[in-house]
Amino acid sequence: NKINHVSADFSKTVASIRDRLDLCAYPVQLPVGEGPEYHGAIDLIRMVQISFPEQSDDPADFEVGDIAPEFLERAQEARHELLEALSMWDDELMEMLLEEQEPPTELVEAVVRREVRDAKFVPVLLGSALRNRGVPALLDAIVAYLPSPKDKGAIDGRDPRTEDQKSFDPSDEAELGALVFKTIHYPTGDLTFIRVYAGSFESGEALYNPRLGKHERIGRLYVVHAKSRESVEKATAGQIVACMGLKESATGDSLCRKKEQIVDGATTSPKRVISMAVEPISSRDRDKLTETLALIAREDPTFFVETDRETGETIISGMGELHLEVVAHRLRDEFRLSVNRGKPRVAYRQTFTHPTAFETRHIKQTGGSGQYAVVSAEFEPIDGDAIELADTITQGRVTKEFLAAFQKGVREYFEGGGSRGAPILGVRCTVVDGKMHDVDSSQVAFYACGVQAARTAEERCTPALLEPVMIVEVTTPDEYLGSVLGDLNSRRGIVQEMGDEGNNRVVRARVPLSELAEYSTTLRSVTSGRGDYSMEPDGYQIVPQSILAKLEKKG
Repeated sequence: NKINHVSADFSKTVASIRDRLDLCAYPVQLPVGEGPEYHGAIDLIRMVQISFPEQSDDPADFEVGDIAPEFLERAQEARHELLEALSMWDDELMEMLLEEQEPPTELVEAVVRREVRDAKFVPVLLGSALRNRGVPALLDAIVAYLPSPKDKGAIDGRDPRTEDQKSFDPSDEAELGALVFKTIHYPTGDLTFIRVYAGSFESGEALYNPRLGKHERIGRLYVVHAKSRESVEKATAGQIVACMGLKESATGDSLCRKKEQIVDGATTSPKRVISMAVEPISSRDRDKLTETLALIAREDPTFFVETDRETGETIISGMGELHLEVVAHRLRDEFRLSVNRGKPRVAYRQTFTHPTAFETRHIKQTGGSGQYAVVSAEFEPIDGDAIELADTITQGRVTKEFLAAFQKGVREYFEGGGSRGAPILGVRCTVVDGKMHDVDSSQVAFYACGVQAARTAEERCTPALLEPVMIVEVTTPDEYLGSVLGDLNSRRGIVQEMGDEGNNRVVRARVPLSELAEYSTTLRSVTSGRGDYSMEPDGYQIVPQSILAKLEKKG
């Protein structure tokens, strides 16, 4: 695309595709003029020249004729290179080239189609979408070279009831197997796009969704042409149709019939790579924001929404900063929702570093019935992130109700984060003894005793602050490896391994989540847009003292 730009260089672009993507890519067109001088293309398969009128933006407005003499030699050389590349996979074509015969267009097109289907050959076309130049030729090439469902054969699937392997047979008579691959929200109802892999169904029919475990009725069926819709009564294998009426089916769901269930085995959820905290400017819009984000997540399987149970923030996650920026603009422009955005708070945790044991006394006398609770307990660190509550108390010293109230006070104090506001996890509290009063003891008293005991344990044990750590896998061209490693080191990252992936280098590092804010922007900058990364959680680690001092200074 953009062959009309001043800096356009078609040959350099084709060479870059081969080098960076490691593909057998050859042009099936050549530009007639480049940059502002672009005014046509040469079809190397049919050996004709396509010319565009100067001012027309109509994609159907072009002329096909003989190749101009000044471009003929270059076109012949490029065609010979193309045929030589294709002859590696076809003996008949190879024989004709060796005998210096001109192969027929039908043979060349058949070889291109076959090798594109087998993912061995990549044809390269050119054009300028701004003025629709080259678009008809691109559409013709899609029809001519890209595989139809019958070319691809059966698609792998599985039976959701037994997990046995099944196949989508691309014929109208086969068992129905279809995939919901896109959902678009309209005020009048959602428009759902469905790819029919196998079998057929009709408008008004109820289809089974294995994920939901229920039927959903298909409303009106359409074949969509850009902004226009053509109503149809039946969808058959190989078609892409849109329908109204699906209430709960989301992008990525399979549709079938209940007796013969099948789901697409290749559908997976992509990993999110960046997160952002959002909140409505007006508290009145809080419920509307929740509903709207859920609607967007239903449309887009790469978009995730969750409420952080530790910070209470609404966190949206996606495939990049631009992705989340688009969502933010949709909230503002489509749904009229104004939101504040910012990076999410990191969910820190705490844990005890050594055990302690003591007696806690909560005794108050106010003239009437007082409060009396005495508990001896041991606190110790344990592996994992649980809060374990146990007791070895002699039966009858404290009732089960009072003991449960004490443990509730301990749990809620730890989960509430204590004095630092970060949940205290990986702790076991064991009650070893206690006393109660026939009149003054109550659940309220023992609950207050539990809170007091947890607070005392926190003071005595000085919990270590823990931060979440991510495994980050960065893919970068070799020339940017030094810059990537330097940036990871500046983020307190520890490189675990490095490897090769084609012409790229892959770096796997362990990096604190708090250091990964806006990492995608930085990586794009240091690798000139050629780097990519993914990350996944890898537990927690103790926050270094220097970082802890900065966090406590911030409050």
